[in-house]
Amino acid sequence: MTAQCDCCAPENDKEEIIPTGDTCPSCKKKGKEVGRSTLRKLVKPEIEIPNDKSPVFYCPNSEDSLMYFWGDGSLCIDKKDLKVRVGFKELESPRPACYCFDHTREEIEEEYRELGESKIETSIRAKVAKGVCQCHLTNPTGRCCLPDILAIIKSAPTPA
Repeated sequence: MTAQCDCCAPENDKEEIIPTGDTCPSCKKKGKEVGRSTLRKLVKPEIEIPNDKSPVFYCPNSEDSLMYFWGDGSLCIDKKDLKVRVGFKELESPRPACYCFDHTREEIEEEYRELGESKIETSIRAKVAKGVCQCHLTNPTGRCCLPDILAIIKSAPTPA
């Protein structure tokens, strides 16, 4: 089963495919390109991933449930169609932050609140330096989580 991007098609013709380029057809925010290997690893098996040449993007909008969309408008994949929870799109705990080493946003914030530093960040950096991460396959964005980890720390409540 595949989902067709039809959220922006004319009401009288929901079968028409509207090219999207790198703009999310749902929220109209600019998407970020993601590799097919990420999709093949994280999308539920009942969703067919085409072997076409069209670029695939993820929607970085935390308020939009749409996760992936094809640049030609032929396919959209919602976050519910993934095997993992998408941390930046979730409102309820636990919200994944590091997919390679299984750390949550809440865990990082609590550690920072208690210690005033993040040993989790240090641990992730050491493992990344050793080459034992698989961010391109485990993170729904297909990118390293460290920038996200740093943003979580920066926005965490001040240590007690």
